[in-house]
Amino acid sequence: MNRLAQLQDALCTIVTDGEVEEVYQRTPGEAIVAVSELAARDTLAGLDMAEVLRYARGLRRKRWDDVAATIPLSVKVIGGLEGRYHTWLRAHPAEATDTVVPPGPAEALRALMDLVKDLGQDPGEAPWAAELLVFEVLGACSRADDVSRGLQAQYPIHRIAEEVRAGLTPIDPPREPHAYAFGNGGVRMKRLG
Repeated sequence: MNRLAQLQDALCTIVTDGEVEEVYQRTPGEAIVAVSELAARDTLAGLDMAEVLRYARGLRRKRWDDVAATIPLSVKVIGGLEGRYHTWLRAHPAEATDTVVPPGPAEALRALMDLVKDLGQDPGEAPWAAELLVFEVLGACSRADDVSRGLQAQYPIHRIAEEVRAGLTPIDPPREPHAYAFGNGGVRMKRLG
C-alpha cells in the first residue's frame, strides 16, 4: 500500500470512528500509533488537532445532510433524529462500499434498523414514526437500485406521508395495517385485514 493510501486510511479512521476520535482528543499520539502505519505517523502527528476535528465534524455534517435529504418527512416529525443519527454514527463508522445507491439512501439504510429500534423504545415519539422512516428509506433505495423491498406497517403510512408533506402532523391516526412493495417504479400498497 502506498504512503498516501496509508495516510488516508489512518486519517479516515481518526475522523470517522467515534472511539478513536475520543482517544485522539485526549492523547493524539496514542491514537495515531493505533491506527497508522509507521510511514504515516509523522505526517499525522504534524496535523493541527483542531483542523482534524473540524474536518471530522464536516464529514459527519455531510453524512447527515445526505441522510436528511433522503428522509425529509421523518426529519420534520421525529424529534432529535439528527442527534440519534450522530450518536449511532460515532459507534458505527462507515466503511467504503461499492453500490449503485447514492450516499444518502445507502447511509440511511445502513442506520435504519438501529434507528427504528431506538424510536420504538421512545414513548415520546408517535407510534407510526419508525414506520414513516422505513417507508422513506426503502422507497429511496428501491428507486435507486431497482431492488424490491417490502414493509408491513400497522398504520397507513402513505396517508401519513401525504399529511406530513402538506405540513400537517397526524395525531392518533387509526391503526390500519398495510403492506408496501417498493421498486424502481414507485410503491405498491395493499390494505391488510
